[in-house]
Amino acid sequence: MYIRYRTKDTHARIDCDRMAYHDKRILVLSCHGPQQTLRGLMAVLSSDVKTSIECYDDNDCPTALNRDGCGYRTYRHLLGAGLWQFLWVSKDPQLLVAGTEALGQALMSEVFTTPILPDWVPYLQKELERKELLAQLQGEECHSAYLSATTKDLDELVTQGIQSGQLKIV
Repeated sequence: MYIRYRTKDTHARIDCDRMAYHDKRILVLSCHGPQQTLRGLMAVLSSDVKTSIECYDDNDCPTALNRDGCGYRTYRHLLGAGLWQFLWVSKDPQLLVAGTEALGQALMSEVFTTPILPDWVPYLQKELERKELLAQLQGEECHSAYLSATTKDLDELVTQGIQSGQLKIV
């Protein structure tokens, strides 16, 4: 898999090993290559310059993507002899590393006021997915999810779960 970007002044092709996106917004991107090339992509991801970004899969089929408006946390690691690994992770608070534990941490954070017990998380995960309030991100080799639920949504799910007997207070 690789990504290609083009601005008015520059363009590049960069190899990637992981990527996740939602609604055409790049949320997680891991690329490797020369530092200068990766810094160019970092500039593109952090600027307002008009840019065309496409991701190509193993069959060379392009998917047009956009940078995330929340910005990115950037992590860099020297792999050796001029080869670098850069990881960009969106600062969007609704981005989650996939898994029940990460979802539980998010649901029990100060973002939500709904009281949640850890044992309720698997039920809530199923219900959030059913109501399309928790979406698995598209991409390659990057299992992440996007949580768009509000406290009101969680209040309703917990109330329904308790009333139906699916959620128990023990």
